[in-house]
Amino acid sequence: MKKAILLILALFILISIPLNICAKKEEPYNYGETWNGWTEYQKYVYLWGFRDGLQCEMIYSLTVALEVFPEDNKSMSDHEVDKQVEFFKKVDPVFSDFDLKITRSIMNDLYNDAANSYIYFETMIEIANKKLSGVTLTDKILENAREEVISDYELISKFKE
Repeated sequence: MKKAILLILALFILISIPLNICAKKEEPYNYGETWNGWTEYQKYVYLWGFRDGLQCEMIYSLTVALEVFPEDNKSMSDHEVDKQVEFFKKVDPVFSDFDLKITRSIMNDLYNDAANSYIYFETMIEIANKKLSGVTLTDKILENAREEVISDYELISKFKE
């Protein structure tokens, strides 16, 4: 449990650093530049930590839900809890045991396009996993990811005024 909390805390810090930098800059944080500056090993370790952190958080959230609402979950056996975890893995490919090397390769290709430089790491991982699960990457998927960054940046800029 302590490992999960430390992992979640580390993930939060890693995500908050670019947001703090972004708030001080005149343009959104360039995730592509950061990604392309890392070695293949560093990228792999980042993805490994990201995947493990999400999985730990999912299991922790389910455990907390079982503790907070015990009257709703009295009849849930360990097998049923395992079924819930498997359901999450099927519904959202980010929660699955995605292949880190293939995900890294897809992200390398996507971040090599300068138009994708400002797309968040977590969004890029989701896009890569969609591709891994057989979804055709359309321009609309990438446009939505780019628009998300612009929208967030505009919101941050309003708070700076």
